[in-house]
Amino acid sequence: MNSLDNIKLEARNFTSESDEELETKIAQLFKGGVGLLGCIAFIQECKNTNLAEARNLALSMDVFKNDKVTNEFLEYSNTEHKQTD
Repeated sequence: MNSLDNIKLEARNFTSESDEELETKIAQLFKGGVGLLGCIAFIQECKNTNLAEARNLALSMDVFKNDKVTNEFLEYSNTEHKQTD
């Protein structure tokens, strides 16, 4: 199972000197069933960075640029939602 704890542990054990290797790893995780948020958590833990930077890095990767669900999520999250009474 790809629990958050397992994802973070795997990130701590992942050693990479290049963004290309990280992107390959993220693509493997995503294609293996880890969702966008799990991949962001992996990047955040691996790079020891804040959530916003990890999110931006993840979304710049080809695996997410070409994913329909991710793009729908981004469209939804970038749309201003007004609550009507």
